[in-house]
Amino acid sequence: MCTENKAVPKVSIVCAWYNRADYIKDTVDSLLNQDFDDYEIIISNDGSTDPRVKKILDSYSDPKLTIIHKENEGFTKTLKMLMEKSRAPFVAIQGAGDLSYANRLRKQYEVLSNDENVGAVGSGFDVGIEGMKKIKYRPPIDTSKVEELKKNVPFTHGTIMYRKYSYLQAGGYDTRFKYCSDWDLYFRILSVCEIKAIDEPLYKKIEFNDGFSFSPVHKFSQDLYKEAAINRSSDREKVVDSLDLRAKQIKPYQPYYLYQSARYAASLLKRRNFRKSFMWFRYFSSSFFQLHKNILGK
Repeated sequence: MCTENKAVPKVSIVCAWYNRADYIKDTVDSLLNQDFDDYEIIISNDGSTDPRVKKILDSYSDPKLTIIHKENEGFTKTLKMLMEKSRAPFVAIQGAGDLSYANRLRKQYEVLSNDENVGAVGSGFDVGIEGMKKIKYRPPIDTSKVEELKKNVPFTHGTIMYRKYSYLQAGGYDTRFKYCSDWDLYFRILSVCEIKAIDEPLYKKIEFNDGFSFSPVHKFSQDLYKEAAINRSSDREKVVDSLDLRAKQIKPYQPYYLYQSARYAASLLKRRNFRKSFMWFRYFSSSFFQLHKNILGK
């Protein structure tokens, strides 16, 4: 825990944390080791069930670091609160368990401070799977056109740095989005300013076993939120308002989701991602037997 430095920093870094205690040191140390001269770090422990999270976070005494412990509200609400508490004109997002490379803040600060037309800047990133050493670089995708944004999110959420004025002007995070809140926000930011991307790895993203790519319910829920994020039609508000209810109705053993599970597992196998494909075939088998059990029970 730290005492607050009253001087306004150049950059704020905000991070919503839930469990993943074993990765706190990696993430926090990567933030403390930036080759940048003036920034604050605000981390919120979002009601973690693992008591080690509070203990480890409170063990830090660096004056740049502020820790907030609170009851669980979910990722998007926590992130929105952190954005409100940030004091700097530029605010970087950090994913729990991921790493920011030492030059990240400096590189992104240079882009935003040198061009007032840019309201947000992301970057390419390295990606790895929890427990495995192999990493792969993923370059950013074109951020200049709405039509391109509808096809793909340009970079992973944790790489973004916002100009806070532009973030507020665009309306900030919509807390109705449990997933894809960044994707939804990028459309609104593009309506008021530009989004840029640095085509080099400034960040390392870890795919965790508790993440959406290892859980059918998470994966299919995210697909719902993705559809809503890219929906810019006149009925958009109705679609967004129904997200929570629709997500709760997802049952992996339903025929549609069985089909999607099989497709996803096959695509992973084709990409030679054997670990994840094996896990998804296992999910598919479990869900299939649940469907069979339900049919016999009728």
